[in-house]
Amino acid sequence: MSLDADPRLGPLRSASDGIRDASWRRLYADEFRRVSHLVRRFGVTPADLEDVTQQVFLAAYRRLGEVADVRDMRAWLRGIAIRTAADHRRWRRVRQVNQWIVEAIYQGQSRDGWCPGHDLERTRLERRVGSVLRRMSAKLRPVMLLCEIEEVEPGEVAAILGIPLNTVRSRRRLARQAFERLWRQEELDA
Repeated sequence: MSLDADPRLGPLRSASDGIRDASWRRLYADEFRRVSHLVRRFGVTPADLEDVTQQVFLAAYRRLGEVADVRDMRAWLRGIAIRTAADHRRWRRVRQVNQWIVEAIYQGQSRDGWCPGHDLERTRLERRVGSVLRRMSAKLRPVMLLCEIEEVEPGEVAAILGIPLNTVRSRRRLARQAFERLWRQEELDA
């Protein structure tokens, strides 16, 4: 999504604060869920998910001056999300958790085609994937999440993480191997 091609972003660069605020609100509404899923995959607990996602958008809003230099707004937001999630993980032991608030929010989601077994299986799978991802190295985890789960192109991952493309390719291969090994280990431990 190029800045020039994205009609939401042109007004962000204009002088009018009213147009800028309206464009920001539209961008926020369009990308909030995507950013929220990304920070969740980076190990943010459900209790902290909304707060961390808000922090991502606050950091992005403060850096709006950079928007003229951003080639891909989603990649720019992903980069901010990854750094914010990493900061959150570093400091989460110091913060108190109010998990029941976020869980109550999730219970209000649509239940079309829902049955209790779906939620149970999905929760088990998410926990297992999360457990495996938490056990992966800090260098491999972001590449695994972005390339394999978020399906971001390796070139974009290199730009987001600030590493060479060949490093992304190498880490992607190693991340797949580590994930498979840890996944099998989880099965044996269960």
